[in-house]
Amino acid sequence: MSNNQQKLREKYEHEIREINYILKNLEEGRIYGLGSNVDRSAGSLQTNISKLRERLNDLFYKVENNKPSDSETLQEAFNKFID
Repeated sequence: MSNNQQKLREKYEHEIREINYILKNLEEGRIYGLGSNVDRSAGSLQTNISKLRERLNDLFYKVENNKPSDSETLQEAFNKFID
């Protein structure tokens, strides 16, 4: 992995973790209505795919346009609050 790739992974770590969480839940079959899963918080397959698409598009936009990560945005808001 190049240094630039590592920096991107670190910068957008929160966004990447959200995407991995959705994928892990899908991989483990945590899908509302699948089999005997009645946990509505798992979300339907359509809902999970929609969330995944949204998260990926958001991440691609941020990387392509060098936009701040969620963590950076949160840190900036926090700094404004405490100043």
